[in-house]
Amino acid sequence: MLQYGGFEGNGQTLRVITRLEKYVDECGMDLTRRAILGTIKYPARYKDLVNRDLYPHCEPEESIRNVTGKHNNIKPPDGSVFVAKRYKPPKCYLDSEHEDIVLAWMKKGLEEDWQTFSKVCCTSENGEPRHKETIHKSLDASIMNLADDIAYGVHDLEDAIALKLIDKRTFNERFECFARKKNLKAIKTKCLDGETSTLANKLFGATHIRKQTISQIVGFFVKSVKIIPISSCQLGCPLLYYRAKLEDESKDALKELHGIVEEHVIKRPEVQQLEFRGQKIVTELFAAFATDPKRLMDERFYKESIQGRGDTEAARAVCDYIAGMTDDYAITRYRHLFVPRAGSVFDRL
Repeated sequence: MLQYGGFEGNGQTLRVITRLEKYVDECGMDLTRRAILGTIKYPARYKDLVNRDLYPHCEPEESIRNVTGKHNNIKPPDGSVFVAKRYKPPKCYLDSEHEDIVLAWMKKGLEEDWQTFSKVCCTSENGEPRHKETIHKSLDASIMNLADDIAYGVHDLEDAIALKLIDKRTFNERFECFARKKNLKAIKTKCLDGETSTLANKLFGATHIRKQTISQIVGFFVKSVKIIPISSCQLGCPLLYYRAKLEDESKDALKELHGIVEEHVIKRPEVQQLEFRGQKIVTELFAAFATDPKRLMDERFYKESIQGRGDTEAARAVCDYIAGMTDDYAITRYRHLFVPRAGSVFDRL
């Protein structure tokens, strides 16, 4: 989607709840403004954040639009084998929701604050430019973000231990070194019964003890959350002015748990190979549906597209279709399209 307005997971969430889920005819799930504000993790659009120079061999978006300004036809991607890290999108909401969802409806009552709230900044890594980033989150979005971080750091660790992807010695050595270096008195007292080795014994002991310990760790992080004002800027609305944040010591500990999971689970070749397989499936499904959408796509999604006499740009309609697939459904569609003797004309999709 690089040339067709981009794709980003949080941005797709906004699109799902305001357009695609048909609880009512025109307003998606028909949620309140505050609920929708809480789902906007990054309050700026794709166009204002993307650095196209980061993407190799990417034509300017304007060069592939027709005279109406629409992406009527789609050029499929060149292939499914590429280094995924090079194509990471900016953290944003999508351009397609900017005018009529965010500006025309969601920000009503926040007009005086919105320019400050949606401000972006340039970033770099090791001197190399990156995508721009947003600076602020609403109070509700900051709470959701912390809940996500805690769940990722703690429950993914629990799953990794249960699946024996991390052993007791590795965990104990790493976390003991971290706790000693940071002198984490509060965590040792409130969460670890005074010693990091006690934590390892509990996590790698009986299942019920591990579950109790995981709940204890989650509780520790939740109790460490503070609601604080953002003193660095002038925002009048309390929903924008206040932010949920972890205390520094707890933030460091959660970051370490994230690091353990990333190093010993996410970066494992077995996991990365599964991600690469998903990359291939998604890219090749997109190429197939983009090449002949009327023939291959689900009729409901095709009718939403310009080619099917709807009002959604063709590439976005294909994107919505694939983004809404479960893993199993995507694999089934891939097999039907690309694997000889897989599937039958009588199979229900």
